[in-house]
Amino acid sequence: MSPSVQLFSCPRCKGGDFRSLPGPDGSAFCPWCGNSVAAGAAPPPPPSSPQVAPVPEPAVGSGAQDASEAVVRALRDRIAELDRKCGRAESDLRQELDKKQEIKKAVLAELGRLESQLSEMKALLQRKEEEHKSALAETSRLQEDLGKERKKADEQDGTRKSSEEKAARALESELEQSRKAAREMQDARDTARREAEAIRSDLAKKMETSKTEIAELRARIVAGDARFRSVKDSGDELTALKARHEDLRRRAEKERAELQEKASTLQSDVEKKEQRVRDLQLLVKTLGERLNDLTSRRF
Repeated sequence: MSPSVQLFSCPRCKGGDFRSLPGPDGSAFCPWCGNSVAAGAAPPPPPSSPQVAPVPEPAVGSGAQDASEAVVRALRDRIAELDRKCGRAESDLRQELDKKQEIKKAVLAELGRLESQLSEMKALLQRKEEEHKSALAETSRLQEDLGKERKKADEQDGTRKSSEEKAARALESELEQSRKAAREMQDARDTARREAEAIRSDLAKKMETSKTEIAELRARIVAGDARFRSVKDSGDELTALKARHEDLRRRAEKERAELQEKASTLQSDVEKKEQRVRDLQLLVKTLGERLNDLTSRRF
């Protein structure tokens, strides 16, 4: 007896129920995802041959003909129902076949795409192999160039060593001259510093002297004022004292102006000496940096 069409339902994709003929193990393949699905509840198989109700024996009398017509009508209805069921089954089978054809087309299209990808991968692999071969050739050429460059570098190294020896001797001579100039500049700086200290000391002494003289002049002015107050009743003496006071005041102002001029001159000289000392210090610093540079280049 041939297997009948059964109803299947895929639990993976849950695409719905589908009808198919079961395989030898009683399972079928899902038309949507291709999963093997076990048989589910199958519809009752159609009867292999129409079951004809037993024809009752015609009764003797007037109702025999009516009973025969009723049996024939029931058989016709049964046959029509079976035809409808067969039509529905054929329609379901056609739908299943159409779905399988679509799946087959999709599988063939996917196979074509995979074959195209495989061809592309083969072409890419071939290109990579060609690139690898060219890279190996380039590596060999670069190694040859490297050997040539090393040989040239060895030759240049000998020339560079002789040049460095000559430069070292020249730098030693220049270094000795720089040290000599630095010692001379150091001596000049010490001399300038001593002169500046002497100028500062002289200026301080003169400032002390000027302060003492100003104090004496102020004392004289105070004494003159006191004497002026004591003899203010005497006209002639007052006039003489006023003239003397004015003379002393002018002399004090003149001496103060001279002292201020001397102080400014001394201050200017001190500033010039200090500027000269700073210039000498800057020159010594520059020579020291030049000396350090030459020393670092030498060693």
